[in-house]
Amino acid sequence: MRGSARERATGLAHLLELLRVDHAPDGSDASDVGSLDDAHTAVTGARAAVDAALAEARKASRTVEDVARRIVVWAASDRFAAVKPDVRDRFRVADVAGELAPVADTLAADLAVYATNLRERLTDLEEDKAVVVTAMTGMVRQALRSLARAQSLSELPPTLGEWAGQRFLEVGPRASVETADAVVRDRCARLVDALTARGAEVPRGLELLWQATDAVVGDGNWRARVLKPSTTFAVERVSVERMRKWSGGEKVTISLLLFCMVAKLRATSRGRDVPGLGALPLDNPLGKANYVVFLDLQRKVAAANGVQLIFLTGVGDLKAVGRFPNIIRMRNVAGRGRRYVRQEERILAGTDPSDAVDTTRVWRADPVMTLM
Repeated sequence: MRGSARERATGLAHLLELLRVDHAPDGSDASDVGSLDDAHTAVTGARAAVDAALAEARKASRTVEDVARRIVVWAASDRFAAVKPDVRDRFRVADVAGELAPVADTLAADLAVYATNLRERLTDLEEDKAVVVTAMTGMVRQALRSLARAQSLSELPPTLGEWAGQRFLEVGPRASVETADAVVRDRCARLVDALTARGAEVPRGLELLWQATDAVVGDGNWRARVLKPSTTFAVERVSVERMRKWSGGEKVTISLLLFCMVAKLRATSRGRDVPGLGALPLDNPLGKANYVVFLDLQRKVAAANGVQLIFLTGVGDLKAVGRFPNIIRMRNVAGRGRRYVRQEERILAGTDPSDAVDTTRVWRADPVMTLM
């Protein structure tokens, strides 16, 4: 009997060693473990469970190490370059798991709150962007309409020979350019993203309008041609790039036509129908454009559009100056520390109806009119 007990105790001791468990220090009885075979079976199962748990622990440890490495790489990403160094360094410590694991739950909750706030902020920004894109789309539409109206208003009067009824200006996007609402809005949205992403000051006014319109139309999709001034009223349209090689007389003539077109455009935009476009003073145009034939052409264009030309010049070319029916020679006069200009001489052409009044414009500060 005792030999059987010793044999059983020895077997149990071997099983405990297999389980890496120390003998019970209090010498408690292990008679309740059943037979030696039962104990052996239980130990084998327990050992398998322990080995499985250790394997899972090692796997979990490797996973934690891998996650820690990824956190360090993630925190060092260039996209976080603008984040404060002390915030980034918190995720780039040597023992990431040891540093962050104790506060992982709190940190995750804080990050969840931050993420919610950021999503709300991004939603607000998208709404603000939508407002900006809508306004920009309207600006571009208005600009394109203005260009179309300018082209329409550039039609020349019927008193200019072969130029009668011709449009001296062709400007706007090419026919192949897509200007549907969805396309215009998408291109404006892309421009807004590009302007805000670069971090520089956003352009304002006309510069912003030009960038938006050009973004919608696209580089190389513009057409801009003008009617080249000709003393024979020949119909020849050329690209605006070629204007730089024109003579002074040609440039003054086309500038006069552009002035008339812009004046009409402004008048119609303000709901006015002004038969005459008023006076146009030009500062020394004869210095660059004293070709007599072009001077006559400019006067015809001005008269056809209801413009009173006033040439201010110091050029003594009597052949050019003599084309005008009303010549007033002025002289500088000094007095009391100031310089004044006074009429020195007036020369009227014999055919000039200078004694007749063609147009009168009256302006009163007090809108109430009284008859005397």
